[in-house]
Amino acid sequence: MLSKVRPSRIGLDYFTVTRRRALAWASLLASGLITNLAGGAPIKMLQATGTGSDGVKPSGGGRGDGRTTQQVAADSSAVTDVILRERLARETHNAADEAACFHPDAVVEVSWFKGSAAKFIEAGKNNPDTETVHFDSMSPGVVWLKNDRAIADTACAVHTFSLLDEIEVGTTSYTRLLWRVQRSEGQWLIRGLRGIYIRDTLIPRDPTKVPKLDEEKLRGFRPSYRFLSYILTANGAPAHNDLPGVDQPKVVAALRAAEREWLEQG
Repeated sequence: MLSKVRPSRIGLDYFTVTRRRALAWASLLASGLITNLAGGAPIKMLQATGTGSDGVKPSGGGRGDGRTTQQVAADSSAVTDVILRERLARETHNAADEAACFHPDAVVEVSWFKGSAAKFIEAGKNNPDTETVHFDSMSPGVVWLKNDRAIADTACAVHTFSLLDEIEVGTTSYTRLLWRVQRSEGQWLIRGLRGIYIRDTLIPRDPTKVPKLDEEKLRGFRPSYRFLSYILTANGAPAHNDLPGVDQPKVVAALRAAEREWLEQG
């Protein structure tokens, strides 16, 4: 069972920062600069129409669940905060803090792992970082809210430095991370994490030392995450060939539709 963060564990500084952040979000919402949704619907001044590039129509109407603009700002801030805390905990190998960000029934589906959040966290603990370094560069997310559910979409570049044939290389995987977040006992917790893979790169850290790649093996991997797959298999990890990627638009559209459907069930 994953643990949950209680207010007593966070401290006054957390709530002070969160309150300030909520007020900032409220100001942006009032000025129409961001597009957070309540009740599965856009703020009226930013009403979306038509069909998006993924074939999914946005919901219509106003704040159907009765949230005020300030409540939208506070909830959006809380959703963003738990996402950022999970990424920080993952990067700094703080399993306890990471577990506190996930709902007990959370599921994670990324390049090397598919399963429960509990096993995802455990796998991170069992993989001590000696020759491999990971870190993320993530943009602010867009958040949609409905009752006690939220979904978020963040652009993310996943950076990895590892050894390939005894040569240190850097791999960057450009993705969009889709998050399901649910309020449980008054606290927003991550319910799901999935990725959409765009493209990736692989470069030697030392330009004077370039590894020789197996071109035939490389061609066998999908273009959305080709070099990531190559590195994973070279280091004995599985490389799933069925992940959502921009080279398979229908799969991406189906994933986004499923995220929206989950939100609408809130």
